[in-house]
Amino acid sequence: MSTQIIDEIVNKISKYASVLGVTKTELKIYLMLLNKGKCTAKELSDIINIPYTKVYGILSRLEKRGWIKKDSKKKPAVYEALPIKETWSNVKHELEEKLNLFEREVIEPLDMLISQHALYNILAIPNDEILRTSLNMLREYSTKYLIAISFDDLINDKFLELLNSTAFKSTIKVLITKDLVNRINFSPSIEVKVLDSMFGSGIINDNGVLLMIKTNLLSGIYSNHRFIVDIATVYFNYLWERAVKLGSNS
Repeated sequence: MSTQIIDEIVNKISKYASVLGVTKTELKIYLMLLNKGKCTAKELSDIINIPYTKVYGILSRLEKRGWIKKDSKKKPAVYEALPIKETWSNVKHELEEKLNLFEREVIEPLDMLISQHALYNILAIPNDEILRTSLNMLREYSTKYLIAISFDDLINDKFLELLNSTAFKSTIKVLITKDLVNRINFSPSIEVKVLDSMFGSGIINDNGVLLMIKTNLLSGIYSNHRFIVDIATVYFNYLWERAVKLGSNS
């Protein structure tokens, strides 16, 4: 194979090789070795007309990539190209390692960062959406529902019916203020405790938390952020430990 043909091949495939960080000169030296068999660095330097020191550096890179092998027993050292299929196997292995590294160092951290921002919401719930949001939270599957009721806006037939029916398939704990407890007929399956007063109301399930406060109108904030759900759960449990069980004389 003539030098001219090798140059033509290099020009055709160099755009693909550049993706792997392989230069035209590296390709040319590999093809020269493949064509001529064993050569020294000096012989290659004379054939392709580039400085010996540059050829030696390129040969070192090709050897490191697994494209060629070096026979150091001979003086000067002799270089030989590996067969194309073996070289291609080494190229694929190198590419796979680079892709795996890129995935670990870039894709996975980026995906985690985006997911943390994309997979949670913090939403302001206006007065006219409070009941609908509360009902939706009870309809969502959850292993448990923690509910605090401190004002009568949640004492609604639809809400109470859904609350009592849900108690047959999930754990429900209700904290309620003393002034409201006698206005609700709870299912025996629901654990109820009473407090003299509470700041606001709320619903917590496995998926999110709805916090409600009342000034002139009832308004709320919903979030499925894990940290906020956990904080709300801790606070609910704190109140639960201090509340009195429904029906207790204490």
